[in-house]
Amino acid sequence: MPPKDHVEQYTTVAENVLAMCRKIQPNFWNPETNPDMASAWGYVFATKPFAPACYYEAVGVFYAEDHSGERPTPGQIVHFAQVVRDRWEADPAKRAEMNAHREFLQRERDRAIAAGTFGNLRGHRERALPEKSAEPSKVRNLLEAIGVKRAKTGHQEANSA
Repeated sequence: MPPKDHVEQYTTVAENVLAMCRKIQPNFWNPETNPDMASAWGYVFATKPFAPACYYEAVGVFYAEDHSGERPTPGQIVHFAQVVRDRWEADPAKRAEMNAHREFLQRERDRAIAAGTFGNLRGHRERALPEKSAEPSKVRNLLEAIGVKRAKTGHQEANSA
């Protein structure tokens, strides 16, 4: 599950991607008729946190390379963002931009870990650990019941002498 702050960031990216698609393809879905579309697409984009520019360029690549005339889905845009990312990795200038984005994501993750909010941002809930009892474990009780004696450690032998 992507962190909440990533979903919010990529919802903005999705709004821009949807607007780009609408400008290129007039019969593209109108986000105004479905106000949750941008947040749904943003959630999908946040599962693959590429640099926002990858998603913007992916729109152009989709329309340039996909000749079916169909409207793109968020998954197709993610696929083409991966294509863009792979192309950028081969270009030293674009690779530097990708590395800067990766470093930003790492700093954000490290800050959340240091603040103790890393799990909460990803929707994880803290679980209470079972309290340790002062009683011996069930295994020890079973072993003693069948007559197996517990071996003494060097520390215990020194104390008993």
